[in-house]
Amino acid sequence: MGEEVDDATFIEMLKSRLSLKDCCENGWVLDGYPQTRSQAVALVEAGIVPDTVFQIDVPIETIYSRTVGRVETDFSCDRSILVRRLTRQSGMIPETGFFYNKYFSSLVNVDGTKSRWYMEDLALESLEKVIKARLEFARNYYFG
Repeated sequence: MGEEVDDATFIEMLKSRLSLKDCCENGWVLDGYPQTRSQAVALVEAGIVPDTVFQIDVPIETIYSRTVGRVETDFSCDRSILVRRLTRQSGMIPETGFFYNKYFSSLVNVDGTKSRWYMEDLALESLEKVIKARLEFARNYYFG
């Protein structure tokens, strides 16, 4: 009880969920997963390949300043927990992003210190790029 789900089980559950009608019709977003290169490889081996991977870069100092008012009320902002999470993620996130960039050219680095409108514009531009690439593929496939 209270243990983490192993990667293989999580990926099977994820694969099942992503095959449902709403995900097939509307798309899907994963937040915070995969966290490691091995998880990313396992996702690809299971046939789960995101069109775009956003890697939001925020300096640790900025994270601390954004959470300072919530330390007393939000468990995830507890300094000891936050330090452990950030330390663990700082080594894994770059190699996961490198994997998606190297094999799929799908990595989009986002400056997390900019406005939410900047991030929204970047996301929309990235989605537009994917849609155009799919349209071009379909045209080439059907019209040779």
